[in-house]
Amino acid sequence: MSAEENVTKADAMYEDPANNPREKLHEFISSLLTNPAHTEPGAKADVLYRLARAEYELAANAKAAKNYADQKKFVYEGLKHAEEACALDGENARASAWNGIFLMEVGDLEGSRSKISKLMDVKKAWTKAADLDKSYATPHHLLGRWCYGILGIDWFSRKIANTLFGTLPETSYEEALGHFQKAEDISPNTWMSNMVYIGKCHYQLNNIPDAKAIVEAAMKLTVKNADDKEAMKEAEELMKKL
Repeated sequence: MSAEENVTKADAMYEDPANNPREKLHEFISSLLTNPAHTEPGAKADVLYRLARAEYELAANAKAAKNYADQKKFVYEGLKHAEEACALDGENARASAWNGIFLMEVGDLEGSRSKISKLMDVKKAWTKAADLDKSYATPHHLLGRWCYGILGIDWFSRKIANTLFGTLPETSYEEALGHFQKAEDISPNTWMSNMVYIGKCHYQLNNIPDAKAIVEAAMKLTVKNADDKEAMKEAEELMKKL
């Protein structure tokens, strides 16, 4: 098969976890690294970021099973593959997005000091991804999460940030909302988690009617995966306050 046919198959497998266990997906994508169709740097980068994406799911599955050794293994492998993809193709928006995601995952494993030290590198990776592909909703959602997370950071982590940076990076709920809304504009009424975060930002800004409207719309969507399940739970909790 051609490089395009191979990555199309990988994407179809990724979107169908019921029939394609993540181990099977990882094995298939790994096999493409030695496939002659993927020797060109851009084609290899397309394989590497998809390999990192599969490793993210394997890490999540390992964490859920309390297999922390495998979680750690897949997180560091994912970061390595995302970084290799960026090195091969600096214009690959998805490689840049996954690089930022894995920097955050490594920070979670290594603790607050590591996570905070990586904040600006994470934002840089996601901002680059958004700039490279204007039709790509994911980096805008991630940037919204970055802003929202900083605003909710605990006292101890703020003290670490003050040591590392002098102060935490400045942001606001308005900035977070702008990123989430941009993701919604690109992919309207389809991404439950993003819609719930829009509602959470409106709630923080005391825009209660707007918060209620978007959360009600989110709750009408079908729960398709673990991310949706968590978003639905957050939506139900938020509705109690609206």
